[in-house]
Amino acid sequence: MCSSDLLWRGEAFVDDSGAEYRIFPRPVRPEPRLWLTSGGSVDTFENAGKSGVGILTHLLGHSLDELAEKVARYRQAYAASGRPGRGQVVLMVHTYLDEDLDAAERQAREPLTQYLISSLDLGVRSPGGPGARVNQARARLVVESACNRYLRRDGLFGSVADTLPLVRRIE
Repeated sequence: MCSSDLLWRGEAFVDDSGAEYRIFPRPVRPEPRLWLTSGGSVDTFENAGKSGVGILTHLLGHSLDELAEKVARYRQAYAASGRPGRGQVVLMVHTYLDEDLDAAERQAREPLTQYLISSLDLGVRSPGGPGARVNQARARLVVESACNRYLRRDGLFGSVADTLPLVRRIE
Protein backbone atom coordinates (compact mmCIF):
# COMPACT_ATOMS: atom_id res chain seq x y z
CA MET A 1 0.00 0.00 0.00
CA CYS A 2 1.24 3.47 -0.89
CA SER A 3 2.23 5.83 1.95
CA SER A 4 -0.33 8.40 0.81
CA ASP A 5 -3.09 5.76 1.04
CA LEU A 6 -2.14 4.98 4.63
CA LEU A 7 -1.87 8.63 5.59
CA TRP A 8 -5.20 9.48 3.96
CA ARG A 9 -6.88 6.78 6.05
CA GLY A 10 -5.34 8.23 9.21
CA GLU A 11 -2.98 5.30 9.62
CA ALA A 12 0.71 5.57 10.34
CA PHE A 13 3.31 5.24 7.63
CA VAL A 14 6.64 3.77 8.72
CA ASP A 15 9.59 4.42 6.40
CA ASP A 16 12.63 2.17 5.87
CA SER A 17 14.45 3.76 8.82
CA GLY A 18 11.57 2.97 11.18
CA ALA A 19 10.39 6.59 11.45
CA GLU A 20 6.62 6.85 11.80
CA TYR A 21 4.54 9.51 10.08
CA ARG A 22 0.92 10.51 10.66
CA ILE A 23 -1.21 13.42 9.53
CA PHE A 24 -3.23 15.63 11.80
CA PRO A 25 -6.03 16.37 12.01
CA ARG A 26 -7.19 12.93 11.05
CA PRO A 27 -9.08 12.69 7.74
CA VAL A 28 -12.84 13.05 7.96
CA ARG A 29 -13.52 10.19 5.53
CA PRO A 30 -11.58 6.98 4.94
CA GLU A 31 -11.32 7.45 1.16
CA PRO A 32 -11.01 10.61 -0.91
CA ARG A 33 -13.88 11.45 -3.23
CA LEU A 34 -12.74 11.14 -6.81
CA TRP A 35 -14.18 13.13 -9.70
CA LEU A 36 -13.89 12.97 -13.46
CA THR A 37 -14.39 16.05 -15.61
CA SER A 38 -16.27 15.69 -18.87
CA GLY A 39 -16.80 18.24 -21.58
CA GLY A 40 -19.55 16.16 -23.06
CA SER A 41 -18.49 12.64 -24.08
CA VAL A 42 -21.17 10.12 -23.12
CA ASP A 43 -18.40 7.52 -22.79
CA THR A 44 -16.77 9.63 -20.07
CA PHE A 45 -20.09 9.85 -18.20
CA GLU A 46 -20.56 6.08 -18.42
CA ASN A 47 -16.96 5.34 -17.40
CA ALA A 48 -17.32 7.64 -14.40
CA GLY A 49 -20.47 5.75 -13.39
CA LYS A 50 -18.81 2.35 -13.83
CA SER A 51 -15.85 3.53 -11.75
CA GLY A 52 -18.04 4.96 -8.99
CA VAL A 53 -16.60 8.46 -9.24
CA GLY A 54 -18.43 11.75 -9.40
CA ILE A 55 -18.71 13.73 -12.61
CA LEU A 56 -17.99 17.43 -13.11
CA THR A 57 -19.41 19.01 -16.25
CA HIS A 58 -20.55 22.24 -17.87
CA LEU A 59 -22.79 23.44 -20.70
CA LEU A 60 -20.08 24.18 -23.25
CA GLY A 61 -20.28 20.95 -25.23
CA HIS A 62 -23.93 20.02 -24.86
CA SER A 63 -27.42 21.36 -24.22
CA LEU A 64 -29.38 20.69 -21.04
CA ASP A 65 -31.41 18.05 -22.87
CA GLU A 66 -28.25 16.30 -24.06
CA LEU A 67 -26.79 16.60 -20.57
CA ALA A 68 -29.91 14.98 -19.08
CA GLU A 69 -29.38 11.93 -21.32
CA LYS A 70 -25.70 11.71 -20.34
CA VAL A 71 -26.56 11.98 -16.64
CA ALA A 72 -29.12 9.19 -17.09
CA ARG A 73 -26.42 7.01 -18.68
CA TYR A 74 -24.04 7.89 -15.81
CA ARG A 75 -26.68 6.91 -13.24
CA GLN A 76 -27.40 3.62 -15.06
CA ALA A 77 -23.69 2.76 -15.14
CA TYR A 78 -23.32 3.76 -11.49
CA ALA A 79 -26.25 1.54 -10.45
CA ALA A 80 -24.87 -1.35 -12.54
CA SER A 81 -21.55 -1.03 -10.67
CA GLY A 82 -23.34 -2.24 -7.51
CA ARG A 83 -22.51 0.84 -5.49
CA PRO A 84 -25.14 2.34 -3.22
CA GLY A 85 -26.72 5.67 -4.11
CA ARG A 86 -26.91 7.44 -7.46
CA GLY A 87 -23.43 8.92 -7.73
CA GLN A 88 -22.81 12.66 -7.86
CA VAL A 89 -23.00 15.07 -10.78
CA VAL A 90 -21.84 18.68 -10.46
CA LEU A 91 -22.74 21.17 -13.17
CA MET A 92 -20.69 24.36 -13.44
CA VAL A 93 -22.88 27.22 -14.63
CA HIS A 94 -21.62 30.75 -15.30
CA THR A 95 -23.40 33.09 -12.88
CA TYR A 96 -23.75 36.77 -12.07
CA LEU A 97 -26.75 38.04 -10.11
CA ASP A 98 -27.85 41.67 -10.15
CA GLU A 99 -31.06 43.71 -10.12
CA ASP A 100 -32.08 42.49 -13.57
CA LEU A 101 -30.67 40.94 -16.73
CA ASP A 102 -29.64 44.29 -18.24
CA ALA A 103 -27.67 45.26 -15.13
CA ALA A 104 -26.06 41.81 -14.96
CA GLU A 105 -25.13 41.94 -18.62
CA ARG A 106 -23.55 45.39 -18.25
CA GLN A 107 -21.35 44.08 -15.43
CA ALA A 108 -20.64 40.58 -16.71
CA ARG A 109 -20.29 40.86 -20.50
CA GLU A 110 -16.68 42.06 -20.60
CA PRO A 111 -15.28 39.68 -17.91
CA LEU A 112 -17.22 36.78 -19.45
CA THR A 113 -15.91 37.68 -22.90
CA GLN A 114 -12.33 37.80 -21.58
CA TYR A 115 -12.79 34.46 -19.86
CA LEU A 116 -14.13 32.89 -23.05
CA ILE A 117 -11.25 34.35 -25.06
CA SER A 118 -8.78 32.84 -22.58
CA SER A 119 -10.56 29.48 -22.85
CA LEU A 120 -10.45 29.65 -26.63
CA ASP A 121 -6.78 30.63 -26.42
CA LEU A 122 -6.06 27.44 -24.47
CA GLY A 123 -7.52 25.43 -27.34
CA VAL A 124 -5.52 27.43 -29.87
CA ARG A 125 -2.27 26.85 -27.99
CA SER A 126 -2.92 23.14 -27.50
CA PRO A 127 -1.20 21.15 -30.27
CA GLY A 128 -3.98 19.95 -32.51
CA GLY A 129 -6.57 21.40 -30.13
CA PRO A 130 -10.06 22.20 -31.40
CA GLY A 131 -9.20 25.88 -31.74
CA ALA A 132 -5.98 25.26 -33.66
CA ARG A 133 -7.63 26.12 -36.99
CA VAL A 134 -9.70 29.12 -35.81
CA ASN A 135 -8.77 32.48 -37.36
CA GLN A 136 -9.25 35.78 -35.50
CA ALA A 137 -12.52 36.76 -37.19
CA ARG A 138 -13.98 33.33 -36.55
CA ALA A 139 -12.72 33.42 -32.96
CA ARG A 140 -14.52 36.75 -32.34
CA LEU A 141 -17.76 35.28 -33.70
CA VAL A 142 -17.40 32.14 -31.58
CA VAL A 143 -16.73 34.14 -28.41
CA GLU A 144 -19.56 36.62 -29.07
CA SER A 145 -21.99 33.79 -29.77
CA ALA A 146 -20.92 31.86 -26.66
CA CYS A 147 -21.16 34.99 -24.51
CA ASN A 148 -24.69 35.69 -25.75
CA ARG A 149 -25.67 32.05 -25.19
CA TYR A 150 -24.47 32.11 -21.59
CA LEU A 151 -26.02 35.51 -20.87
CA ARG A 152 -29.41 34.63 -22.39
CA ARG A 153 -29.87 30.87 -22.09
CA ASP A 154 -27.16 28.71 -20.50
CA GLY A 155 -26.04 30.89 -17.61
CA LEU A 156 -27.53 32.30 -14.45
CA PHE A 157 -27.48 36.03 -15.21
CA GLY A 158 -29.87 38.68 -13.98
CA SER A 159 -32.07 38.71 -10.92
CA VAL A 160 -32.91 35.67 -8.85
CA ALA A 161 -36.31 35.65 -10.57
CA ASP A 162 -34.59 35.77 -13.99
CA THR A 163 -32.48 32.72 -13.15
CA LEU A 164 -35.12 30.50 -11.54
CA PRO A 165 -36.39 28.96 -14.80
CA LEU A 166 -32.90 27.66 -15.64
CA VAL A 167 -32.32 26.49 -12.07
CA ARG A 168 -35.58 24.52 -12.27
CA ARG A 169 -34.58 23.00 -15.63
CA ILE A 170 -31.22 21.99 -14.17
CA GLU A 171 -32.95 20.34 -11.20
